[in-house]
Amino acid sequence: MIPFRTIRARAEKRKGGAKALNRLLPPKPDPRALANLRDDGALSEMTRRVFSAGFAWSVIEAKWSGFEQAFLDFEPGRLSLQPDEFWTA
Repeated sequence: MIPFRTIRARAEKRKGGAKALNRLLPPKPDPRALANLRDDGALSEMTRRVFSAGFAWSVIEAKWSGFEQAFLDFEPGRLSLQPDEFWTA
């Protein structure tokens, strides 16, 4: 497994340094705000971050309403009741 510091160093080199890379990253959320998130908000934010690892933020933002619709507004209770066909679709 490659250590994160190695991955970070590669990204900094490719993007022109630590400051340039930081400008490209989304702002870090406030820990207090995260602690106050409801389950649907936490699941939504985790999903947003996971998908942003593979797509440009602009793509995620432009299509976010579709994510919310597809994942039933990220309500864990509703999602937990879905049959297997829901997830394969």
